[in-house]
Amino acid sequence: MTGSSRLVPAALFLAVATAASVAWVSPPSAEAKPAYSQKEGKPCGFCHTNPRGGGPRNEKGEEYQRNGFKFAAAPAGKGYGEDEAFKSQGNADRYEFARAALQNEHYADAFRRLAELKLREDKKGTGYQKAINLEAIVEGKGRDLIRAAKEAIQGGKAADAADALARVELEFKGRDSAKEVAARRAELLKLPGGKEADAKARIDAPQRVRFLDARMKEVEGDDPAAMKILEDMLAKWPEGRFATDAKTKLDELKAAAAAPAMGG
Repeated sequence: MTGSSRLVPAALFLAVATAASVAWVSPPSAEAKPAYSQKEGKPCGFCHTNPRGGGPRNEKGEEYQRNGFKFAAAPAGKGYGEDEAFKSQGNADRYEFARAALQNEHYADAFRRLAELKLREDKKGTGYQKAINLEAIVEGKGRDLIRAAKEAIQGGKAADAADALARVELEFKGRDSAKEVAARRAELLKLPGGKEADAKARIDAPQRVRFLDARMKEVEGDDPAAMKILEDMLAKWPEGRFATDAKTKLDELKAAAAAPAMGG
């Protein structure tokens, strides 16, 4: 497991820091598996003394190995994460990552993570209800974008309207807010410059999503995956709307990767 957790939500960061502070040395042959980080929704430093992963495991990592490379379920009467609402620490972290996706305005990613979380929680449990509540908040962002598009159309701001509609169409596909896109787009196309703005927004929207994909990989602590996404972005859209942001973030991640790894 490799990467950093610079964008990890505060609650999760504290959990990682606590785990690292009680680390104890395990045999040097401990092997980092990025797949485990992705499976559990945790940064590498949660299980390794080295925040970038690899090498000795800390106490949590040893427990994970002893339990067959999975985290134990919550003891009777006790849960994990916010309000001890979740069945496992992995589920608690999935919830935190979904909140991070919402914070970063990566709505499609938030929906995906919440769908995975709901599959792993009991429908009558508190964790499931928290996932439903957060999902409703994300749904509301789609309605906010539609509202912003309407106001932009009324104000003759074709570019702003086109941008909002393209985001809803891509990130809220199949949801209620997306059902309004066609009607609002018809109004947009009647504005001066509406057709051009719509065409540009449809090109920009996938670039935004890929940039946010990279941001979320960084949240997960998988910097190599984040860098790969950014490199692919720059190769595909070298002059794209998010090219400058992608280049800046890529340089930042490369610099961090080149810095000496911190000891556990």
